[in-house]
Amino acid sequence: IHLPNGAIVKAYFSGTVQFSPNFIIHDLLYVQKFNFNLLSISKLISSLKYSLTFSHDSCRILEMGT
Repeated sequence: IHLPNGAIVKAYFSGTVQFSPNFIIHDLLYVQKFNFNLLSISKLISSLKYSLTFSHDSCRILEMGT
């Protein structure tokens, strides 16, 4: 994985996370040397058909059509 600072790190695992019965994200990567959890906004709104709304202190994720 290429990081914004130019470093290249290895993803050790790929998996699935189920946040709720209707909110499942596949192909998540585990990067051992990374201190943060990142979520691809472009993947959520394109391939998974979710809508995101940001405010000053939160992010709301909605499935399209609900």
